[in-house]
Amino acid sequence: MNTVDTHFTRTRFLLLLNILAVLFCFNTVYLAIQAGSFEYEATGNIVGQLEVGVTGSPNLKWMMLSDMFGFYLFSIPSALYLWFALREDRPYLLSISTVAGILFGLIGAIGAAILSVVWPVLTVLHATSTDPTAQLVFQETFRILTMAVQDGMWGRLEFFLSGVWYLGLSIILWRHKKAFSVIVFLNAACALVTSFGKVLDMGELAGLALTGVTYVTPLFYIWIGVIAWRGTIVTSLKTAEFTEAGRSAPKA
Repeated sequence: MNTVDTHFTRTRFLLLLNILAVLFCFNTVYLAIQAGSFEYEATGNIVGQLEVGVTGSPNLKWMMLSDMFGFYLFSIPSALYLWFALREDRPYLLSISTVAGILFGLIGAIGAAILSVVWPVLTVLHATSTDPTAQLVFQETFRILTMAVQDGMWGRLEFFLSGVWYLGLSIILWRHKKAFSVIVFLNAACALVTSFGKVLDMGELAGLALTGVTYVTPLFYIWIGVIAWRGTIVTSLKTAEFTEAGRSAPKA
């Protein structure tokens, strides 16, 4: 009978990296609350975020930089670790999922990097301008660029890719680590609902699902970090069967 080996190797660096990622995630949430980002997005009043003014503009920069590292770039090492650990189980599905996961990390990071520059600059220009026409131009520029990233790059593409990644992982992980696969599936469901909510212009549904992603992702980070910290060299789905077969084999 063929075995399906997993290779959850002991990589303590990943837990340390993922703890840092979680800190970035919570810093993003904290700064977003300070800036009123969740409220403005939920009500559709995107340009309302300009009200943070000159004093609040640095927070917008650091919020997006934290987002870039915490929710996006630092997810790539976890994707590669899981690909290595599960590469012998459904390799095609795992490869498709991992490619989607890496693209999710890169596209999300690019969007956050763009907003880390665009938001502070336009906020300062809007706050310091005394010309109503110029202020209107800054507002519309802010709105269009924000929608391009949040609704386009993130909402319609990045969340779909992350949903594909998490969904594929949850299917494969179910045979190996059922509790963890449930967490991964929950993240997949929230990500896909967010994506389809953005596509169908269902802002409230997308916002609710986004909240799920925001708080489930740190749990995913810590869980996979602990798995890596406690990892062994090789485990097999058929270990028990082979052990039992060895016990029942005739003695020489």
